Amino acid sequence: MIKLHRQWIFPFLLLFLLGMVFSLSACRESVGETAIRGSSSPVVYGASQFANASDTYQVCESGILYLSSNLAQYYDFEAEQSYVLCNRANCRHNDTSCPAYAKGSDAMTGLAYFQDAVYLVRRNDDAGEYELLRLNLTSDTQEVVAALEIGSYENGEWVLERIGNVAYAGNHVWMEATYGYVSVDETGHGGIETETVVLTGIDITTGEITRLNEVTDGNDSIGCKAVSEDYVVFERLWYDEPMLSESEFYEAAKRGEYAQDIDLDKYIEESLKIYENEEDAYANAYENAYSEAYYNYRNEYQAAVPKQYADMIYEVSTGTLTEFDSGECFKELDEDGIVTGEWAPYIFEGIDGDTLLYGSMYEYIYEDSDTQYAYSFSNGTREALFTYPTGGAFYCFADEHVALCRDYRREENQALFFYYDLETGERTDLFLDDINTTFQMIGYTQDRYLGLIYNDPVMSLDVFDGAYFGTLHQISKEDFESGNLDAAEKISLGIFN
Repeated sequence: MIKLHRQWIFPFLLLFLLGMVFSLSACRESVGETAIRGSSSPVVYGASQFANASDTYQVCESGILYLSSNLAQYYDFEAEQSYVLCNRANCRHNDTSCPAYAKGSDAMTGLAYFQDAVYLVRRNDDAGEYELLRLNLTSDTQEVVAALEIGSYENGEWVLERIGNVAYAGNHVWMEATYGYVSVDETGHGGIETETVVLTGIDITTGEITRLNEVTDGNDSIGCKAVSEDYVVFERLWYDEPMLSESEFYEAAKRGEYAQDIDLDKYIEESLKIYENEEDAYANAYENAYSEAYYNYRNEYQAAVPKQYADMIYEVSTGTLTEFDSGECFKELDEDGIVTGEWAPYIFEGIDGDTLLYGSMYEYIYEDSDTQYAYSFSNGTREALFTYPTGGAFYCFADEHVALCRDYRREENQALFFYYDLETGERTDLFLDDINTTFQMIGYTQDRYLGLIYNDPVMSLDVFDGAYFGTLHQISKEDFESGNLDAAEKISLGIFN
């Protein structure tokens, strides 16, 4: 019998697993005439690859849309089977001729079934664009609803690097478009120096593109916080004084600035031991010394310069912007004076009709109790809905007008789940669970919840020791509400599920 040495086991097994993935993706059935019934939620968040858990799957009434192995796929609850979202005869789903395929994990995102159609954001390198596509599941056609130009990778240019979170609501899809600034020196060395996000909306009926902010110098950051048919809430963060980029710091250092911060002697002796050529040794020492100086500069800058926030509300029908609040972020420093956190004061949790739900970041971090707040878009009033006496948090929307929340019982290391009806103000207690809830909700249908369970080890190879992958499960609302989480059933979508 042939024995494999230990160091050869993992590469052999990895090749075997990859082979299975490729073969399965090539022969997996196309969706054909399979009927997809839309989401119960008025806001649909598109599925993406290698994203955070809440954005990985898009839950519909009839199944789950997801991205895996560079393919847009659909799992049908009734058939208990996955399909590729392609209807081309004899298609192997392994190149760009397949409408459900994209090369690269970041080339495709925002997969969702919305208003009786499947939508997808995909990078088209030949056209130099990111395209919002509407797929026809009964033919091999696909419609380009709108396209965002990537731009030219030349020195001094901004290019569209990737599309982040994608949300569908009303007649719009909203996405975080990340642009990078290209910095290349005379030798051709360099790359993306800084990034900024442009919050971009596309009207799916007309293809009209709306940008809620413009590309800036990278000193600020933009994040979408909540979306509905009528409103978009987003947050802008920036420093009072622009921070130097690494190349700007390097140029300033060459002019003699920051000389007292660059400790070349610290690195030159070690570099001379490594490099035979003295010129190479000094170049390496300079690079290390400048990198350390820039690291220290960033730390000192973040500790000394105030960071500002502005939370904005965009009304879709009128195109008007209203300020929710603005001011200075609060920051936390460690014993060495290094910033360990900088926060705006609000945790935005979602929109239900005319109501924006939010909490206090300061309370969440520093106080024993937490308060759930509501803001009315129509009249601008704010009110405290209820208080979690020993801490707690909004968990997710469980239905229209119904929030699922957790009231922490810290002494018992437990959390009490309860429903809160936003229309009536009625609270319905459900069950106690471990304070670190193992079932992480990702979506719901009329009769079930979908979630990820993180206490299920996938494999025990050395390289994966201690690694845990969230596994997809479904549970009836009746079992969940009674606290019978053991009734959750695993859904198998692929090799790690």
